Amino acid sequence: MLALRVAEGWWHCPYPLFKRLALFVATQDDIVPPHTALDWLLGDESWWLWSIVTRHETLRWLEVRSPLLDNEARAALEQAILAGPPQEIVQGSSHLEQFSDRQIWLRLQKMEGGKISRLGPEAKAKLRELSAKYPNWQLAPDGRDEFFVWNAHGDDVWDGVIVVPHDHQELVEWLKSPQATYTEDVVRDGRLIKDGRLIKSDWRDRCRADCPTVAGALRALARDKEWNERRWREALSVWSEGELRKRSWCEVGSVLVQAPDTIVAGLLPALSTWLNAIARVFEGSETKFRALNRRILALEKGEKYHPVIAQSQDYWGVTSESCNGQNAPVPNPLLQARNHPVGHCTQALLQWWSRQGLAEKSELPQDIRVFLTELCNTKSENFRHGRVLLAGHVVALFLIDEAWTQENLLPLFSWSRSQTEARIAWEGFLHMSPGIDPAILPSFKGSFLETAQHCDHLLRESIQRYARHLTFMALAHTDTFFTRQELADATSQLPEIGLESVALSLVDTLQAVEKQRSQYWQNRVLPYLDRIWPKSQDVLASSVQRHFERLGQVAQDACPSAMAELQQRGLLP
Repeated sequence: MLALRVAEGWWHCPYPLFKRLALFVATQDDIVPPHTALDWLLGDESWWLWSIVTRHETLRWLEVRSPLLDNEARAALEQAILAGPPQEIVQGSSHLEQFSDRQIWLRLQKMEGGKISRLGPEAKAKLRELSAKYPNWQLAPDGRDEFFVWNAHGDDVWDGVIVVPHDHQELVEWLKSPQATYTEDVVRDGRLIKDGRLIKSDWRDRCRADCPTVAGALRALARDKEWNERRWREALSVWSEGELRKRSWCEVGSVLVQAPDTIVAGLLPALSTWLNAIARVFEGSETKFRALNRRILALEKGEKYHPVIAQSQDYWGVTSESCNGQNAPVPNPLLQARNHPVGHCTQALLQWWSRQGLAEKSELPQDIRVFLTELCNTKSENFRHGRVLLAGHVVALFLIDEAWTQENLLPLFSWSRSQTEARIAWEGFLHMSPGIDPAILPSFKGSFLETAQHCDHLLRESIQRYARHLTFMALAHTDTFFTRQELADATSQLPEIGLESVALSLVDTLQAVEKQRSQYWQNRVLPYLDRIWPKSQDVLASSVQRHFERLGQVAQDACPSAMAELQQRGLLP
């Protein structure tokens, strides 16, 4: 009884390890009643009957203990098996049908192989059907089919791990073999289904542990014009991390520069991700680095971007309903760019540029200028992924090379020139730039103020950031660049979410000046409320009033009359 209570306690622990311990005890004679273990397996929508985590213990229990069930309980178990594994374990794709069949077959075979097996008619018919459909399926004599991972070599792999050879020549031969060149039945996390078997190789581990040998084998095959694109993509993914970035550039940079266009295209986006990663650390061969960037951009230049968006909305032509209404959110252009090959190349170029240590007003080097100018060419729709990132660095680029920025990048911010391009530029700037340098304001002013009229085209987060920039400009008394009327007009055009952000910005700035709060309240906040804040009561939504109430609470300790002053201006009831 004590052992049973311990096993039951283990089962009710939320951790899989304890589920395994409880099921292990259930396989032992006369400890856990078969009906109790069956309740465990059929609970949680039969999750633990199919879980990879408890696979070994479940299959052992089916073979040695399920025959002890009565007819009613055994029928319930058979129905659960015939229903197949849940969708969370088996994806709905057609190429995973064999995997689902395999799991059903395996469990029925374990029950059939029990000491006093008595499968019902429906279960027996299903087992015969699957055995005819897959005549090569047999239970492994050593019990390996009870385990998710089983170390093995060659073709003798069944739900196990293919161990990649360590020797250079053996590795070259292995990369030519079917095990390394499979292209179908790929499953997530590096696993694949092959003839109903769940297989995983330790290729990624080999790439991580022995970069020189793996790179040498890939180079040898490339010289013979043999490219295993899948293995290259996995290797580049691993080599985009840590210390492997610099080493991998030395090992495979040259061969990738010389790869055929079809191979470069097939390796995207893993190749562009790797290029972005090594841009921070690589040393030497800058000509090859630029050449590889150029090849990727050349391949992407002619590609039209067709994003998949909820309700087929125009990705770049964002509508007010999609941004500020209740519809499904539109993806952030900046996040999209950071996951696109053009965005990867742009980030790589910017990383490389930042390593040059260019001083202000030093002008961009010619080789960088050529790349960035090409990205600013609005005739290429795909290059928008680069332009949104360049817009986020507009201040730094302006300080380095004002003439180039004035000619190529700043026009992209103009709403009158192109609303589509302006949306992209402002999304990039508002998400990436911490502020607006006074040096760029004379060239930036018109587009900046005009953005207040186009908030319905911006994402919600961008409207909030724009409103904060506008508020800080007004609080800073930047009369040199903006008139009070210009700032007041722009603020009055903000939507409700923007006005909320304005009010919250007043709270934040007042909290930040704790020792001079009284002076800041009198010299900055009250003049702002008198001269900039919209006079119409229509803008005082409940959400805006809540922030003003908080503003009064923050100011009250230093200025006891703060609440009364806000009420006097009609900002509080």
